This record gives sequence, structure tokens and C-alpha cells, in this order.
Amino acid sequence: MSESRGSSSSSRVGRLAALVSLLALTLAACSSLLGIEELHEGPASGSGAESGAASAGRSGANGDGKGGSAGKAQGGNNNANAGNGEMSGDTGAAGDGTTQGGSGNGGNGNASNAGGSSGSSGSGGSSGSSGSGGSVGGTPVTGHVIDYWGHKLPSIPVEIGGTKVTTDAQGAFTIPNVPAQYDATLIVKVADTAETAGWVFQGLTRRDPTLQVYFDLMSRYQYLDVEGGAGLATALTSSRTFSVAVAGPDGQDEFKDVVPDNFTEGSPSWRGPTTTQETAYGLIWQPDANGLPASYVAFDSKTLALDSTSSNHALVTFDMTPKTITASAISGQVTANSGERENWAYVQFPTNAAITVVRDKTGANTFSYLAPALTGSSMIFAATEGDANTGGYALVHKDALAPGKTGIVAQLPLPASNLAVSPTGDVNKVSSTTVFSFQPGAGSSGPFLIEFDNLDASSMEHLLIVTAKTSFTLPKVVNDSYALLPGQKYYWRVQTHGVFANVDAMAGTTGYLDEFSGTDYLYGFPTPAGPRHGDGAFTISANQNVTLAP
Repeated sequence: MSESRGSSSSSRVGRLAALVSLLALTLAACSSLLGIEELHEGPASGSGAESGAASAGRSGANGDGKGGSAGKAQGGNNNANAGNGEMSGDTGAAGDGTTQGGSGNGGNGNASNAGGSSGSSGSGGSSGSSGSGGSVGGTPVTGHVIDYWGHKLPSIPVEIGGTKVTTDAQGAFTIPNVPAQYDATLIVKVADTAETAGWVFQGLTRRDPTLQVYFDLMSRYQYLDVEGGAGLATALTSSRTFSVAVAGPDGQDEFKDVVPDNFTEGSPSWRGPTTTQETAYGLIWQPDANGLPASYVAFDSKTLALDSTSSNHALVTFDMTPKTITASAISGQVTANSGERENWAYVQFPTNAAITVVRDKTGANTFSYLAPALTGSSMIFAATEGDANTGGYALVHKDALAPGKTGIVAQLPLPASNLAVSPTGDVNKVSSTTVFSFQPGAGSSGPFLIEFDNLDASSMEHLLIVTAKTSFTLPKVVNDSYALLPGQKYYWRVQTHGVFANVDAMAGTTGYLDEFSGTDYLYGFPTPAGPRHGDGAFTISANQNVTLAP
């Protein structure tokens, strides 16, 4: 009987243990289905910043870095006949910055021999350790800000990913923890005017960008007197043209139809230092009946010290005695689109000076122009189409041409077109959600420089966006510290400065602004200027007028 009672008691205990085990398994399954295990997940350690390639957060250019969840331990399964649990739970796998930490496995009790005394329940597995959080940020970006002339600009506020710094005396800045792809914004205030511009460079990846803007440093000038020397009276007859170019590392000017010994209205200008060393070049030539050069008569060059603080005029005295100047034609073909055409040719010197010797208003697609052979100089040929003021303007140029060069091929690109806003009604109430779009032109596929200018010229404020995008919304500039003015009227247009692979290529050490993109083209006299040389193109789309919402 006692054996029978013992067997019955053992059977009841076994059934009870099985029921407890089943209940534990059911609760575990329910907790998983209900997401109970997530209740103890630690907060994400990553910030909302985008992760870079070097980040241990979510991979990809724009993923958010998220912390790994804490690992969870599963309790040990305790059988009725179990002995003491031998194994503690395994440590949960650490989160890799994307996934949760793994679950630890609970300890399993040893099975006892049948007929032995009841073993104690196996102890629950220890809790798995928390998954480590994914790291955020990336690598530092160390760059520079330069102007059209390549001057390194100090005291410029620069922002990337919400972090704002100011350029040092060398125009340099460093921002840490920058993701793989980023936008850089900055604010430029022209030193001698009330002009302010917000600049945005979108889609950069390089760690060493050079961000080129038009102007920042103070504009300087000094009045200049020109004398032609003893030979001038012979060289400069009434039918001939005398041009003077003055240039150096800080600026460039050209003065046409100079009257020496009575020339005091000229004022060479430059940016930056109060004093600068430049070189002045004088050239006299004989035009034909169409105003194109038929021969070159005299040439001279002189160094020139300029000082903006001086009340005296600078003086340059050339020796314009007639001499034999060898000349031969440059010739070639222009492929044009439609619109008003002109051709131009320039003598360019190593100091960045350029003298215009051809303005052919006929815009001949097949051309031939006489070019002088002057020591250290080369020729530039340029073809233009359209009107730079109203938009729909294109210029293509071929640089470093030797006199006598034939077979020049120049194809004019098409500027961007179909500028629009969406919704269309936003043209009179532009907001942060308004989408701007345009169609790139053939031969000017970008990236682009998008320009917003206030129609009230007295406001002197601008927004410029360097981007590969063909549709966009108005970006924030330096943490929203600069923006276009509510209720104001603006025009916007699209520029191209040649064709670059991407915005990174536009952020090289020499910048991207085309040598013909200075302001002279606005007055109908495109002139090469600045230190960037080489074949290129420059386009400006037609304008679209918009009004910002109040």
C-alpha cells in the first residue's frame, strides 16, 4: 500500500510539474507576442544625426544611428525530476547599432534517476547583458572658404549638421563627427557694402572641401595716370585703338580707348589688402573696316605698385614706340543654338590681365581673327549667345591658344529652362514647402549654382545654392540665422560653370567659378578674370520672379 501511495504521489507531482512547465512556456510565448520583452529596452544611444560611412550606426548614407536593445535571458526549464540548475543564462549578444541584443538562454536542470528524491527546481538563467549602442557621427571635415580670386576668407560662419564654427585667419575650419554625405552652409557679408549672401553646398562627401564664393573682402582702388612715352605720337593715330590692362593676384581691370597723358579717370580695383603689386600692359592696334584687328603696332608692360590709402594717383609710363609685332590668325567653328550671337578674342597674360582685341557682333559661326605673338601671352576665344540680363545666356571659351591656332571647335551649351514652383500658386507665397524645379540644358547638365536675388536692389541680400539637384526647397542657412525676407519679391535663376562630376568636384582647391562669371558680362562685356584658367563654359537661365509668403 505504501508503495502504491508513493507511486500515486509521484504521479500527482509529475502532472503538477508538467502543468507548471506548460504555463511557463505559454507565458513566455505570450510575452514575445505582446512585445513585453521590449518594455525593458534601453533608450537609443544614437542621436538623430545621419550616420557616416565610418559610423557604427545604421549603414547607408542617411540612416539614424540607434542603440542596440538589452539582451534578455530566458528562464531555466524546471522539470519535476530536475536537480539543481547547472547553467546560468548566456549573455545576450550586444546590439550592433542596428539590431537588438540577443536573448540569453536559461539554465537547464539535470535529470535525476527515476525513483530518486525530488530535485530542486533549476535556477533561472541570468539576464543577458545590454546590447551596446551604435555610435553616431563620422569623421572630421577640415576645409577652407575662398573668394573669386582665391583669397582665403577669415571670420566666415560655417555650419554642417547643426555644428557652427568660424573660419580662422587662413580661411580654414574644422567640424568633427561629420557623416559621409553632408551639406555645408555659410554666410558672407561683403566688407565695404551692406551686401549679404547665404551660401549652401549640398551633397558633399569630401573631407577637405574648398567652398568658393564670389566676394567678401574689402574692395580697394587707386586712380591711375597713363603716359605713352616719346613714341606715342607716332604709334597712336586717330584710327588706332589703345587699350590698357592692369592685373595682379588681387584684381583685374581693362581700360579701352585710352587717351594717354590725359587719362586720369581710370581706377584699378582689387580685393583685400590696402596695397598690391600689379602689372600694367599697353597695346595699340589698327582695326579694319569691321573693327577687327588688322595689325598690331606697339606693346609694352610695366610693374605697378598700388596703394588704396594714398591720395596721389598711381603713374605708369609705357614706351609705345612702334615696333614689329608678329601676328597670325586663330580660326575655327562655333556650333550655336538660337539667339543673338557675338564672338570675342582676348590676349591673356600670366598675371591674369586680359586685353580684348575682338568683339565681332556678327557672331560668325566660322571665324578667323588676327592674334599677336607677345612674350608670355596666349589667346582666348569666346562665343556668346543670348542676353545675360534677361537670362537665357551662354558662353563657351577656349583658352591657352597660340597665335596661328586653327581648327578651334566651340559648342555653345544651352542654359537651364522651364523654371517653375509647385504648387503653382506658391509663386506669390513661397514657403519652406514650396518646390522649385527646372530642366537642365544640353551641355550644361550641372551641378548648378542657383541664385536668388531681391528685386529691390537696395536690399543687397542673396541666397546661392551649389547643388546637383534639379528640384529643391529653400534650405536653412547656418541654423536658420539667415533667410530670404518674408513678403519680399525675388528673382531666381540657374547658373552653370562648366560640367563637373558632382559637387565634390566643385569643391576642389581652386574652386569652380568660371573665369567669365565676374560681373562684366552683365554690362555686355564678358571679360576673363581671376586665377582659374582653362577651357570652359558659363550659362545663366532666364529669371523667374517669386514672392515670399508674409
